[in-house]
Amino acid sequence: LCVLDGWGISSNYDANAIKQAETPNYDFLVNNFPTSQLKAHGECVGLLPNQMGNSEVGHTTIGAGRVMPMNLTKIDEAIKTGSLQKNDVVRKFNNIHNNAIYIQPSHPSVNTWQNEFNFKNLPMTGIPFGVNTLKFSPNDTIEKNNVIIYYKQRDPNEFKLLINFLNNKQITFKVFDYLHKYKEEDFLNYLKTCKYCIWLGRHESQGFALQEILSCDVPILVWSVKLRKQEYPYRVEYQNVSSEVSTIPYWDSKCGEYFYEFNEFENKYNTFMNNLNNYKPRQFILDNLSMEKCSEKWNQLISNL
Repeated sequence: LCVLDGWGISSNYDANAIKQAETPNYDFLVNNFPTSQLKAHGECVGLLPNQMGNSEVGHTTIGAGRVMPMNLTKIDEAIKTGSLQKNDVVRKFNNIHNNAIYIQPSHPSVNTWQNEFNFKNLPMTGIPFGVNTLKFSPNDTIEKNNVIIYYKQRDPNEFKLLINFLNNKQITFKVFDYLHKYKEEDFLNYLKTCKYCIWLGRHESQGFALQEILSCDVPILVWSVKLRKQEYPYRVEYQNVSSEVSTIPYWDSKCGEYFYEFNEFENKYNTFMNNLNNYKPRQFILDNLSMEKCSEKWNQLISNL
């Protein structure tokens, strides 16, 4: 029995050392003996859906001969089944000395935890973390002619509708895909050349990448959500979570426009383009979400404890 741990199997040739190498012994074994492929990521090895695997979970699963849920998976399952609310340790969380508080990065997150997960005995508040406005700042010496599309865990059919809409208008663009990852340097360099962004994303507790785009003074047209179950890939634990959420928990009219249904897209896009030069997205960040502004909120919170 040979178990090849970390021997990636892919049809891609580029950047694939195994595909490009001469592997006569491996080829002989595959061609002459029974072989099988094991999935080593996500729920198959006790991790969250689509989470990258690692040696620890692979060895644990093979050694146990069954899936062993990891800690984050156990927490998700406890929330889904309701057992987390009955956990004696968690239920003992309190604020009897009036000197403790549980921080969430936005008020929609607070509402979900308190209303959906029944943690009303936990003192909570929503305070955002600051955006690095020095790093994410516009470069006024660069001509801004590009368009950026940010795609984050939404139904691929919605993404196709968006792309077809832009292609029909003969708009050229570049897509940054949250799940496919990208280098922050590439993201920032391209962002500085953009005149606007179209965002197709799931719910956010704060939404750092979106706020970094605004900090670069790039207006955004957002196809937003209202429910967690609109996230893709589909997560069964979100099916019955009814607390309203948003792709843009921090937002005002300086940032751009947003909509919820595809049939609103055309009108909102036209409104967005007609007002493109009137938005002041960076000013919104400086007024509300800069390091300095968020530090003031944290200091005020500490002084009130």
